[in-house]
Amino acid sequence: VLEFHTVLVTLAQPPASIEEARTRVVGYVRGTSFKDEVEHAGFPYVEETDDDVTNARKLKRGRIGAWITTDLMARGVYRQAGFDPAELKYGPDLGPVKISYVAASHDFPKEIAGRIAAGINQMRADGSYQEIVKRYR
Repeated sequence: VLEFHTVLVTLAQPPASIEEARTRVVGYVRGTSFKDEVEHAGFPYVEETDDDVTNARKLKRGRIGAWITTDLMARGVYRQAGFDPAELKYGPDLGPVKISYVAASHDFPKEIAGRIAAGINQMRADGSYQEIVKRYR
């Protein structure tokens, strides 16, 4: 259904590379796949939180220098925290592109699955899918 990227979000000039980002304290949500990306990138200064709103607040207050989240979540979460998403700057992607699927049990009606797939395909064809995703990026 959806492709998204794990990104480094900052308020100041974003790092040009992962190497440059290693000099900053980075925040991410514990218990997520971000931990694997943090470890793979070798970030030495890491703060875990229980939710992304906390990371947005920590970024705004200068308690972290970069926030690891997805390109589709950053703007909405930052707005939910009470801040202007236009302030956000995006650094390099971390890890591979991720894909979100619609899943159901083996007994899910094939006719309904077909209608869902057709609806998504129609939205892609008429451009409404791209318009929705653009609002989040």
